[in-house]
Amino acid sequence: MNDRLNPNPPHLTRVSAVNPEQPVQDASWVETLDGLSGTLRTEWLVRLRWVAIIGQLAVAIPAVRTGWLNRTHLLWYLSCVAGLTLFNVLARSRTAGQQENSIVVLLHLAVDLSVLAVLLVLSGGVYNPMAPIVLLHASLGAMLFRGVWSLMAASMLFSLIAVTTIFPVLPAAVGTPSVQPLVQGSALTIVAATIWVLTTWFANILRQHRVLVEQLRLGRDRLDRLRATGVLAAGFCHELATPLNTIGLRLDRLKQRSDVDDPDLAIARESLAECESALRAMIGSTIEASELRFESTVLVPFVERICSEWSGSDRVADFHSELSKTGRSEIPRLVLTQTVIDLLDNARHAHAVIGSEQSIEVNLTEIGDFLGIEVQDRGTGVPESIRHNVGQPFVTTKTSGTGLGLYNAKNLCLALGGDLDIEDRIGGGTLVRIRVLKESIEWGGGV
Repeated sequence: MNDRLNPNPPHLTRVSAVNPEQPVQDASWVETLDGLSGTLRTEWLVRLRWVAIIGQLAVAIPAVRTGWLNRTHLLWYLSCVAGLTLFNVLARSRTAGQQENSIVVLLHLAVDLSVLAVLLVLSGGVYNPMAPIVLLHASLGAMLFRGVWSLMAASMLFSLIAVTTIFPVLPAAVGTPSVQPLVQGSALTIVAATIWVLTTWFANILRQHRVLVEQLRLGRDRLDRLRATGVLAAGFCHELATPLNTIGLRLDRLKQRSDVDDPDLAIARESLAECESALRAMIGSTIEASELRFESTVLVPFVERICSEWSGSDRVADFHSELSKTGRSEIPRLVLTQTVIDLLDNARHAHAVIGSEQSIEVNLTEIGDFLGIEVQDRGTGVPESIRHNVGQPFVTTKTSGTGLGLYNAKNLCLALGGDLDIEDRIGGGTLVRIRVLKESIEWGGGV
């Protein structure tokens, strides 16, 4: 028996991800990032403001000498810079170690834009060679805000451009402008709006990637825990192998010594055989992601064939698909087949418990960057007390189960950059979804 029970712990090496478009089950990390975002945004503005203050002071005297700033306006110019400096000192002391919301960050941007508007008006408005600095604020506003807050920041920026276009104080260096201020201001507005839109689009992509990276980390942590559980299960099997072998030998000797068939010995032998069978299942059915063999497959007819071959006189799997019937992908055919069959068997068992004769529904769906294989039953559902632990060995609602079906399904999903979803169905029953990342199976949607 020792030769038969030689456990090899699974080694899952592929990285996981989950859909950034779906709500996160454990959103604590999202709250943490959102809480810190206000402080980080304010600190960035404070640091950039110091750079701006130094630059404004550095160009003040050269601006007067070259005629871009009238001497009579120098005091106003320096007063604005001094006020901005005082505001930055107060802002720095207030934000140290505190969290700020979007209102405070918007206030910071409003102060910056107001001071910049005054400085530009005093030095030529839209004719000032430094007027394109408003484009920097277009990028900052789009990066720092989103939704309604982004629209408010954009309206303040375009108001600044309007003020510097309508009320410029033309210094001597400008002379007679060759371009009307309305034309100059309109061009600046168009460029600023274009930068705002592009930066907003880029910022949204960065936010989605941030969500994806964080959930990759969470998926990796779950995968590490499953690996650790697999190692413990393998060690458990190894420790039990020797005493079970000894018990088997003792039972054989007792049977040889007895002249009559002892029913207790027969029952003990049957129980021992069940233990051996369970250990073999735990040893031989775990998935090793590093050994997955990927094959080019047309996915829809492949899953449909699994459902058709599984169905029989006493069980029916109704298959539906939202995907193209010609879409190809690289999938581990053998492992995926076993996983789908395990889920169908689980659904059938759930129906048998309540005596339901309804068919089991299997849906092939596309969810953003993910593909999903859904198996739905009308059983009693998964108890809330064990739902968070489903997918670990030995966690099962069956009296004679080992929980390895869902354990392997979860390992497969994690290895393919996804996860295993378990949800309650409206009207009763359970929905189990195998969700895998399209990129991990090189999905081609077809036509």
